[in-house]
Amino acid sequence: MKKITLLIASLFLVVGLSAQIFENLYLIGDATAAGWDNNNPIQGTKVEEGVFTWTATLNAPSPDQRFKFLTEVGTWINTITCQITENGHETVVLGQEMDLFLKGDPYGGYDNAFQVETTDQYRIDVDLNTMKMTIIAASTVGISTISKDDVPFKATSIGGVINITMSDASMVDNFEVYNIAGSMVASKSNVSNRFSTDAQLTSGVYVVKVRSNNKVYSSKVIVR
Repeated sequence: MKKITLLIASLFLVVGLSAQIFENLYLIGDATAAGWDNNNPIQGTKVEEGVFTWTATLNAPSPDQRFKFLTEVGTWINTITCQITENGHETVVLGQEMDLFLKGDPYGGYDNAFQVETTDQYRIDVDLNTMKMTIIAASTVGISTISKDDVPFKATSIGGVINITMSDASMVDNFEVYNIAGSMVASKSNVSNRFSTDAQLTSGVYVVKVRSNNKVYSSKVIVR
């Protein structure tokens, strides 16, 4: 009975904690400029509660360049990574939501991490509310890190249609929608402060670029 109790406690520390919200999140690993120094990780930009983003270069394995996330500087407790119940690192599929797992005990479970196939600059988005991560190549559409408060529009998706709502009454000179390969799949010019794409888009990650008042803004939207 004692052994069973200890086993259950151990499993809780490794995989039982999920969708836990942390105030900060940090990128770490040999695939990043920070290396594995947990005293100097790369802090993510907090977009909203539980949601963080980075624009950073990730190096492909040659052979061991990988990455994960810290929830606190200077400790390996409560790291965020890929699956930890089986031995094996996980290669990121660009534009696809990747499952995240909270590893509470640094000595429990397998020490797995994520890796990318190609060295490039990437936009990394992590949502701890859903325990999902999405990565796209920043070079495909010229994405830059920007605070949610600085983007003057909201992009949502219903039934394959992307809806754009500007935060004020500003007219939009033009907007463009790109897929993760960098191909433009929709565009409109001289529209009001509320508009939608005409065509139904397939499931995936898209980047919306809006030009208004001589400025260009971009935001990611997931079509399910």
